[in-house]
Amino acid sequence: MLKKIQCDKFISKGQVRPPIEFKKGLNTILGGVNANNSIGKSTLLLIIDFAYGGNSYLNSDAVNQVGLHTINFEFEFNGTSYFFSRSTTQKTTINKCDGKFNFIEEINIKDFLSFLQEQYGVDFYGSSFRELISRYFRIYGKNNHDEKKPLHSDPREKNVAAITALEKLFNSFEVIESYRTEFKKVSDKLDALKKAKKQDVISYGSITTKKRYNENLSELEKIKDDLRNHTVSNNSNYVDLDLKQADQISQIKTQLNILMRNRTSTKTQLSLVEDNLSSNPEVHHGPYEELEMFQRRALKNNFKKLKRLNCVELRVASMNKWSDLTIESTRKKEKRLY
Repeated sequence: MLKKIQCDKFISKGQVRPPIEFKKGLNTILGGVNANNSIGKSTLLLIIDFAYGGNSYLNSDAVNQVGLHTINFEFEFNGTSYFFSRSTTQKTTINKCDGKFNFIEEINIKDFLSFLQEQYGVDFYGSSFRELISRYFRIYGKNNHDEKKPLHSDPREKNVAAITALEKLFNSFEVIESYRTEFKKVSDKLDALKKAKKQDVISYGSITTKKRYNENLSELEKIKDDLRNHTVSNNSNYVDLDLKQADQISQIKTQLNILMRNRTSTKTQLSLVEDNLSSNPEVHHGPYEELEMFQRRALKNNFKKLKRLNCVELRVASMNKWSDLTIESTRKKEKRLY
């Protein structure tokens, strides 16, 4: 807290007056017993604002009349005192002092204000110390005492800025700002959608009339019916084709099994005959050679049937692929309507 202010230009009854000390809680600046004006109440408030980093005092009548002078002030935080001084020629700097206000070093006013903001525990998101306190120094001469605009630091300040400053003071700005950001994103998207609809860039923009809404519903139902019909038709064709192929495959396999058994039996008989011929070379070979040719022709016919079976399987795979592509295309068309 601000504990003390002193200056060798503070004169009372012709003498330099003692330091002005402040206590915890409410401190009141009163006029004289006779309620006299022009005795320095506003000037003292401007000096307090000056100790908190403000610059309005530099342009006051007091500075013009008194001339160059230095204000000494003491802050106390957690039982520790900090001493500073500031000349009326220092607009952007402040002097760091010892306990007797002897100069130690000059520091930037931004560093000084950051120090105060941290010590007062008001280091809120997106805020600065002067932004939090300046507008609440309602002093004649600062031009911020319009009772019709109690939140404004200046009559020309926009309402948004005044409200934002109040949000920062109560440490609510971060949450509200996140909502503002999201709202802006949605608004930008909505504006882009409206422009695209106006330029006919997209076929289905925002629905602005009940008639348009009902038309879209009707078209959506039509597409759904088409999808169902395609699905039923494709499934039916697939089932019919699958059953026919199954019958053909079963028949071919049955014939093939019969031929394979016949071939095995014939080869066994042929082997016995060849054994007999080897023991009797004068036996005529003709009929057995014809039998072997017959066997070869039978096997060749079976291979042709197997080849036809492979062709049928390829046709089934092709029709499955065509059906999948048709369903996918219909679903994409349906999705565009939502």
